[in-house]
Amino acid sequence: MAYTDYDTIGTGYDGTRQADAYLVGRLLTLLDRPPGSRILDVGCGTGNYTSALQVLGLSMTGVEPSERMLAEARTKDPEVAWVTGSAEALPVADGSFHGAIATLTTHHWTDLEQGFSEVQRALLPGSPFVLFLATPEQTGRYWLSHYFPDAIARSCEVLPSVPATRSALERAG
Repeated sequence: MAYTDYDTIGTGYDGTRQADAYLVGRLLTLLDRPPGSRILDVGCGTGNYTSALQVLGLSMTGVEPSERMLAEARTKDPEVAWVTGSAEALPVADGSFHGAIATLTTHHWTDLEQGFSEVQRALLPGSPFVLFLATPEQTGRYWLSHYFPDAIARSCEVLPSVPATRSALERAG
């Protein structure tokens, strides 16, 4: 499903994507972890949500395949552990995190089931994994569809559906 070269567009990417305060609050609530908990951000991009959660007291590790995106992320918070890697081969120890998030990133994974298996491997038993994603069904109904039908159609082609995501999660355990 991966389709965007973020090493190419990474320079201007961060200027148009900031952490949304409401979403940060929802992630924090759904993670439901005490301060100091180790949280993994899979596909952290330029680190907006990673840094926002670090500031709120979580001990964040951001994993991202794009070096350019990570270079931008590293300028935001030196306390975050910024790591080059992919969802399908997380460069972290087994059972080393109290929780994980993936925000608008699963459509860039090459293998959903493998990515979810890797997240499960990285988590301590019973730890939460919070997914925030867009679906083709949802995206196709955006009001922008009328103005940018080709761009929206291309986006819908790469977004995993809810049934595909659910199935991959179930197969991953």
